Amino acid sequence: MNKTKLLTVSEAWAATVPDGVTAAAHERARDPDEQVAIYFRQYAEILYRDLTGCCGCEEDAEEITQEAFLRLYEALASGETIDRPDAWVFTVARRLLLDRFKRTRHDEAKHREFSRFVAKLMHGFQAPDEALVEKQRAAALRSGLKSLPTLERQMLIARAEGQKLRQIGEHAGMDGRRVSEVITRAIKTLQRLCE
Repeated sequence: MNKTKLLTVSEAWAATVPDGVTAAAHERARDPDEQVAIYFRQYAEILYRDLTGCCGCEEDAEEITQEAFLRLYEALASGETIDRPDAWVFTVARRLLLDRFKRTRHDEAKHREFSRFVAKLMHGFQAPDEALVEKQRAAALRSGLKSLPTLERQMLIARAEGQKLRQIGEHAGMDGRRVSEVITRAIKTLQRLCE
């Protein structure tokens, strides 16, 4: 197997075995190229289909298949004896697939964490001119609230705290419609003062 040009699974599957050469002869061969070529023809398509079923992505399955056979080549070239190359390649491929899943999950988690950080940062960030405008708006609102009559200010604050119109009316001795009119008038006054 040539390290510089990896064949795709379909290219290697389509490659022909030389006439008169059996799988047993290749297994006895000392040349890792010949050994890996025969193992690739025997197991690559099965491994590729298995990986495609596991990960659902043909490109990932093909990459992992190629990487597993590349590692088989490297192991054989370094003189390692592998009794069951089929089991060895499948084990390596499964580990590569698990590593890819872990890396993908870790990358997604990092992306989510970074997105939350950016959102939090952007939520609290104001440009200097926006901060000044917001500060002026808050000061105008405080001033406007102080200028409202006491009853309107109390009703507006109670409504802002989440009390129902009926509850505010019971406390002030008014019906809900009248409370709504008072709060609406207070809001319009504040809007006019804060412009």
